[in-house]
Amino acid sequence: MEYKDISALLTPGQRDYLLGDSDIDAGSANERATRARIRDRLTQGVGDLAILQANLESRDVEQAFDPIDFNDIEPALALILDGVSRVSKYQHGTSEGQLPDDEIKDMFAAFYAGALKSMYVKRGIEVENITVDIDIELGSNLTDVSKENLSEMPNKRLIQLWESGEIDRYEFIEALGVEEDNLNLESDGDGRR
Repeated sequence: MEYKDISALLTPGQRDYLLGDSDIDAGSANERATRARIRDRLTQGVGDLAILQANLESRDVEQAFDPIDFNDIEPALALILDGVSRVSKYQHGTSEGQLPDDEIKDMFAAFYAGALKSMYVKRGIEVENITVDIDIELGSNLTDVSKENLSEMPNKRLIQLWESGEIDRYEFIEALGVEEDNLNLESDGDGRR
């Protein structure tokens, strides 16, 4: 997605900070203030999305989403789901940041069902039933996986290590055994790279 030099959920300066293009010193008062403002904007932004969903006309939704790269939708949704699951751990009394798999599946299924219902009702379509079935199979901790021999790993695992920040771009490319100019990240069948 190409970002315009305007404020949205983030200001241009906050966007630069998160992308590593800022001269804000790590651990400084300026960094703490920037992070606090980003958290505040995210909190208010989620509320704003609810207001937009309830009140924005269809033509405005279509025009707003037309230029969006759909590869940006997945990480945006992941941020919301991650935030909700992290907050829910405190509500359920767990401290390790991990809810039992069945609770996570049920919670996410309820969110998706509610969101789909809201979307169709907003379009003026009656919803008689929505069934969302989520199957989550978790593997190993990626920090532990990153210590293994990268050159022997399947591409799917390498991509997850790169996306999580456990390995950098250069380690990723070296493990793939290709020249950077020849690197082509194709979809693995689920719409992701």
